[in-house]
Amino acid sequence: RNVASQRAMCKVTQSLITSVQALGDQLQHLRSRLVERMTTLGINPNVDASELSQAEMNLQYAIALQAGAHQSLVGNAMVASTAAAAAAGAGNNVLIAVKLLMSVPEATALIGLDATTLQQIQGNTSTSMRLSEAIYPGTELLELTIQGMAKEAVFLALMHVTTVVVDLCGSMGSGDDHCDKGCLRMKLILPAKAAASVIGVGGQSVKHITTQCNVRIQVDHTPIPAGPGGSEQALLLAGTLTACQNTLPHILEHVGLIATEKDLVAWAAHTNTGTPIPGLILFAGNPTGKGRKPKHDRGP
Repeated sequence: RNVASQRAMCKVTQSLITSVQALGDQLQHLRSRLVERMTTLGINPNVDASELSQAEMNLQYAIALQAGAHQSLVGNAMVASTAAAAAAGAGNNVLIAVKLLMSVPEATALIGLDATTLQQIQGNTSTSMRLSEAIYPGTELLELTIQGMAKEAVFLALMHVTTVVVDLCGSMGSGDDHCDKGCLRMKLILPAKAAASVIGVGGQSVKHITTQCNVRIQVDHTPIPAGPGGSEQALLLAGTLTACQNTLPHILEHVGLIATEKDLVAWAAHTNTGTPIPGLILFAGNPTGKGRKPKHDRGP
């Protein structure tokens, strides 16, 4: 068992090193292109942001990638490899899928100026991603479906996605304005059974996760039909970037448990985007959610 765990950790570490190196090359290329473009437009990269137009500010945000994304991934590499290896086991050879709700600016930042960022993340993590064109019911958010044949692959993809969005946009609020810089308010869509598993009997599972990782977790009480005989629920994960990334293996562990019992292929292929559900507003009023609220999360 220890040998298998060590092999899994080595595999994840090697994958992380390859991903970080690829991202470093990508960031250097992106920086060169942006500097060239800004020079052509006559924009000074060092000018105060308050003097720039919104379009010019977007260019400044893109340049911020080279200052933060590479450092963030390298700094979290060992933590990520350990967490991913610990999450290895059941569900490794079955399809694992999650759906992430994103605002239009966040999705735009993820796609990249030359529309290759998302493609490169998929290639580096051996995952498949699909970004919706329509919004998810009860929100003004787009849906990004992430699927892979291992929890580690989906975890690494989420690591990339959250790091890129935070470095470009400052935070990832998934449509919520009250999100501190460097923090996340991720809205994930999970199979309803996986969401219930995260909460656990009497809330014991979610209590353990939130205490250990210092995050806040809330599952919306409304199950949403998701294909024949299936349903899904929204899960809110709030905290700092590092805390939320360290929480993801725990959530994916529960998704993996459900995936071994029921094939997630049909659920991953199904989407509720563009389907109106009258009266539905996700996390309406933000009632009593499961999990404790960290001091840095100042959302409603």
